[in-house]
Amino acid sequence: MKKNIVSIIGIDSFEKKNINQINAIRNAGLVAHVVSTDNYGVSAANLKELGELFLLKRSFFIRIFQIICYFLRYMGKIKHVEIYPGGRFAFIYLFFSKLFFNKVVIVERGDLYYYDQAGLVTRLSQRLCYKYADIVWYREYYPNVDVEEVLRGFGARRIVFIHNAVDFNCLSGIDADTACTSFMDRDIDFLWVNTLKDFRHPDWFVHCLSEEAFSDKKAVLMGVDKGIIGEGADKNHKIVSEAAGPVLQIKERGDPYPFYRRAKYFVLASDLVFLNNALLEAMSYGVVPVISDVVGSELIVDEGADGYVFRNDIEGLMEAMLCAACDSSENWARLSAGAREKVARDFSLEKWNYKYIDMIDSL
Repeated sequence: MKKNIVSIIGIDSFEKKNINQINAIRNAGLVAHVVSTDNYGVSAANLKELGELFLLKRSFFIRIFQIICYFLRYMGKIKHVEIYPGGRFAFIYLFFSKLFFNKVVIVERGDLYYYDQAGLVTRLSQRLCYKYADIVWYREYYPNVDVEEVLRGFGARRIVFIHNAVDFNCLSGIDADTACTSFMDRDIDFLWVNTLKDFRHPDWFVHCLSEEAFSDKKAVLMGVDKGIIGEGADKNHKIVSEAAGPVLQIKERGDPYPFYRRAKYFVLASDLVFLNNALLEAMSYGVVPVISDVVGSELIVDEGADGYVFRNDIEGLMEAMLCAACDSSENWARLSAGAREKVARDFSLEKWNYKYIDMIDSL
């Protein structure tokens, strides 16, 4: 019996940014299963006919029953399982994956950064996942953290780094060239597209926009999501909710693509920058990035060639936004072209596909 199923288990929501991975699985002649709690209710619409969606219940015992039934139903057909380790159930997914003799890839996409803040059960679950995985695949750098050293300390046997990428030639169903509209055609001066997590600083963004220097500008902040838990996130949501006005529109978490085509500058004030998916998407649409100078930022933006990199504090952001606000249309066009070229050269989907397929073929 041919093993042709890739089971993606424990992802909280299947987003549009995950479609590229499903396409890579399909192009390799494999079938994708997404086993998810579908926290945002968008997984079915995003996945469509690309794969099969299995919805997990919230109840602990019902979920265990679902997982057992899933592995029994597809026993002998699963090529490997990809587990997202951030939740308390992750070690359960690992246990049954191994019980049914499946290879396991643990997908590290930020959970390690929150490890010290997580509860005891979640930390234990993560450590078990890292230790007993066949491969730990990590996708991001974190400030003051040597990811591979930490993972080895947790007992990880094999570690693979494959960062995010974007499909430059198929931008949300739009030809790439149509994404590169002119300076005058873009009516949003500054765009923020990211949830308001603890390590991000949307409060800096809205504070800067409240200054008189930006009174004639237009900005959009998309990312309000009250499901994000944390003291910093709660503070950010309160500040942002009070900031809407003539200059700034506040949007809930949603489809950002229409805004990419309208925006001149993409702002990411954050302690974590590498490798933000929305940042890459925006750059592929020619939106000029304005990002914090933190670990990995130098790999994304070359200051003065394809965007702005600012000292990671509110004064640094203010200086960068003032500089951007005074840009000529000619300089913006140069930076915009540079941003698109950077994505096409360094963060293309073709390179990502090769690395991903090489990883799963090695199992």
